[in-house]
Amino acid sequence: LLAQNCTSLEDLQKTEEENLVELNGIGPKVSSNLVEYFSQPQNLYMVNKIIDSGVNIIYPARLPPATEENFLAGKNFVFSGTLQYFKREQAKNLVLNFGGKTSASVSAKTDYVVVGSDPGSKYKKAIDLDIPILQEQKFAEMIEKKQLI
Repeated sequence: LLAQNCTSLEDLQKTEEENLVELNGIGPKVSSNLVEYFSQPQNLYMVNKIIDSGVNIIYPARLPPATEENFLAGKNFVFSGTLQYFKREQAKNLVLNFGGKTSASVSAKTDYVVVGSDPGSKYKKAIDLDIPILQEQKFAEMIEKKQLI
């Protein structure tokens, strides 16, 4: 997640906590710990030594162009409620396999909330934020057709 959102190790060192916390999958505790890590002189010394020694870290492309194989590229999904067609881990893996991302919480960066039976607070938050909600059946059709709804 960090490599997909930071262009270099130096960029990561300079990223502020409030920007880190906005990344899907990075919560306040991880953000705080990262900022704390890079504020410690001994850690900065070690990281700078790695950079100065010529270690070249390769960062993945930000967003690949959408194809049938990765038609969910750049889309963030959250699942809520009891799924009947998929186990939750299967549904998440489908999203990942087609280039998308999943998150445990709904935010302004969420593109779709997929709901099964008895959806909870994530469903309500999606309504409040005006995020598209997909019934599990529609999600299954999207995956089958390899096409966004």
